Amino acid sequence: MTRGYLIKTKPYAHQPIGLDMAYGRRAFAYTMEQGTGKTWMAIVEASTLWARGQIGAMIVVAPNDVHRQWVTQQIPEHCAVPHRAAYWVASPLKAERLKWEVLWQAKFDGLRIFVFNVEAFQRAGSRAAKELRKVLNALPTYLALDESSRIKTPGATRTKVLVALGKHAKYRRILSGTPLTNSPLDAYSQFRFLDPKIMGYSSFSAFKHHFAEWEKRRTSNNRQGWYEKLVGYRNLDELGRKIAAHSYRVRKVDCLDLPPKIYETRTVRLTAEQRRIYNELVEDGVSRLGGPKLTAGSDRDDALWALMMDEDGVVRGQIALTVLLRLQQVVGGWVTDEEGTVREIPGGNPKLEALLRYADELDGKALVWSSRVPEIRAIVEALRARNEGVVAYYGEISRDDRAEARRQFQEDLAVRWFVGNPHAGGIGLNLTGATTVLYYSTDHSYEKRAQSEDRAHRIGQTRSVLYVDFVAEETVDEKIADALFQKRQMAEEILDGGTNGDDQVPERVLGGGGDISGGAGAVDPTDSIGEAGRTDVCAFQDDGESGVFHPDGGEHGYCRKTDREARFVNVELSGEFLHETDAALKVDFDGDGEGTWLPKSQLLDVTPPPRTLNPGDLIEVEIPEWLAVEKGLV
Repeated sequence: MTRGYLIKTKPYAHQPIGLDMAYGRRAFAYTMEQGTGKTWMAIVEASTLWARGQIGAMIVVAPNDVHRQWVTQQIPEHCAVPHRAAYWVASPLKAERLKWEVLWQAKFDGLRIFVFNVEAFQRAGSRAAKELRKVLNALPTYLALDESSRIKTPGATRTKVLVALGKHAKYRRILSGTPLTNSPLDAYSQFRFLDPKIMGYSSFSAFKHHFAEWEKRRTSNNRQGWYEKLVGYRNLDELGRKIAAHSYRVRKVDCLDLPPKIYETRTVRLTAEQRRIYNELVEDGVSRLGGPKLTAGSDRDDALWALMMDEDGVVRGQIALTVLLRLQQVVGGWVTDEEGTVREIPGGNPKLEALLRYADELDGKALVWSSRVPEIRAIVEALRARNEGVVAYYGEISRDDRAEARRQFQEDLAVRWFVGNPHAGGIGLNLTGATTVLYYSTDHSYEKRAQSEDRAHRIGQTRSVLYVDFVAEETVDEKIADALFQKRQMAEEILDGGTNGDDQVPERVLGGGGDISGGAGAVDPTDSIGEAGRTDVCAFQDDGESGVFHPDGGEHGYCRKTDREARFVNVELSGEFLHETDAALKVDFDGDGEGTWLPKSQLLDVTPPPRTLNPGDLIEVEIPEWLAVEKGLV
């Protein structure tokens, strides 16, 4: 430690090295793996800068709930200088409002730490955006963006808002062990937030064409226009060098005295009834996504997977997401009937039975991750029936009860099981009491998988952690496992070095439609999106600069050509789910409790999907820009 950093808790050997690399630089990335102490480094760096008169405030922007842990756990534990810290609440109670207001008291001589949740920046004119700008205008500031992959989409409103506001911070930092969650192209917005000069490209279009190879294709159905199809990546060694020059990357295996991760797979076979329902859903899914009729010798799962997923391993819109989730639901032992009711499939549940058999072998505490609430409830009920100590952690459970569940699991020897949803508990929690992590079901998101793994494998863990995946044979479980492996391998090759820039890693050409995210690639204008049986196409005008958005042949909305490429103009938003009807969802995007109704027919993507949501769940939606403007969301 060469600079005399102000520390309260003893660092690991790798942490002062990272501080030496970052200290005094206006822009820097901590891309260290989860559990290696990125939060400690940001707090120590900001504390030292304050003590030397370089800053007056620290701003942290983190995912919802994680931002609270900065204030209640991390800052009190690690901050060595006089400080006051508060987290942002959109509709605060009196006590919460007072904690925020005291940060502005002129007589206070200490580091002022303002902590926001990233979901509060869905609108440029939101109260949170105005408050953050107020801090930046008043004080020289250290701005840290925790889990920076949340701004990986260039066109998302919160990305634009935070990139614009970040320019006014004296020091900027991004913190993420998984900055490249789906694609190498995820790097663009995160490093643009730090400094546009790092990547050296003035537009995302120029960036993506340098680091990826695209194939120009004509639209089908005899309509005029063209789109670009991603076929592979290139120059990845150059991208890795650009990132490495402005970041500190360490892996746990290299820097911590942590026992290694151990992986194991337990395969199960579907019951006859599960297989019957599964096969029917596969055939229906291929048909709904516009694929060819399946023959007796065809690989059903391969055909459907190519239709559902794009080149970056991202689900192709709402219909594909619905098909994927229904298949996973069946594999887990459940099915949604024609009336929309989720019911257990009769004839036994092989996954649940395998998990309970594994419980007989288990020594010590365990985490169980599942992507669906009915599965979590069934697992909790089955374990309690065996007189096991178990706590549950998912969206329906109140914040206070979730905090108590976390405390019991860590501190109470009688509580051996923590059963949760990675969407609610996969980020920010310290669950080092576990030595086994079981995946009853897993998401196709590499970020969620990596984050949920590292709840147990992080600083403070003294024993090896065993990861067990319960995988149903000849189902999408196997496809998801392969996709996660490819995403992990690509991200590590770029961040850890050693990638050959001439290789397209991986080179994939998939059939079916295109990316409708409006971010990493152009859209196949003939993709089927929205409700079953509906086709939306984009027919470009003769001037080559704009187009109109045609659902079922009728004019509705618009799309644009930018930098000589055609793409839909869509908006990604996050908020709190409030209510659902057959025709619409009500979502609170700015925390005022009122919410906005969104017609389901205009939802291009929803995560988690409708009919699986509970009030209070965090939801991410993608809608056309014209609708976002109409609703006052951008």
